[in-house]
Amino acid sequence: MMWEKDRSLDEYSWVEFLPVLLAAVGFVFLSDPGLLGTVSATLIVGAWFALPMVYTVALGHVLVAALTVDGFTTWAIVTVELGLGGMILLATPALYGRRTVVSMIVFMLGLFVFTFGIVYVTSSSLWLGALALLIVGALASYGMHRYELVSLGLVEGSV
Repeated sequence: MMWEKDRSLDEYSWVEFLPVLLAAVGFVFLSDPGLLGTVSATLIVGAWFALPMVYTVALGHVLVAALTVDGFTTWAIVTVELGLGGMILLATPALYGRRTVVSMIVFMLGLFVFTFGIVYVTSSSLWLGALALLIVGALASYGMHRYELVSLGLVEGSV
C-alpha cells in the first residue's frame, strides 16, 4: 500500500525534516512552553519517524485539539498547521508523481480564479465572489476527501 512507511531513516533529507521541526516548535509554544507541549512535540517527531504521513498528520490535529482547550495563540496554531501542511506537501509528489501534483495545483488555482472572476465580473460584488470561492473550495475539499477514502481502501462496495 502506498501509505506505508517503507523508507529507512538514512533515506530522508534534512528538507523533509523541516516541517516536522516547525510543527514541533509550534506544539511547544501551543501550551505556553510547558510539559504538554514538549510531550506533544516529541510525539509528533516520533510519529513522523514511525508512522505513515497520514497518521502523523491526523495525530497532529488530535494533539492540536487537545492542547487548545484552555486557549491558544494564533501564531502557534499557524506554526503547527504550516508544519503539518508541509509534511503533506513534501510527501505528495512521492505518492502521486510530480507531474500529477503540478497539474492538480494548476487546475485548482485556475478553477478558483475563474470562479471568482466570473462571479465578480457578473455581479460586481466582492462578497458574492468570496462566497463562490468558499462553495467551490468546499466541494473540492469534499471531492479530495472521497478520493482519499477510495485510495486508502476505506469505501465498501464498488466505486
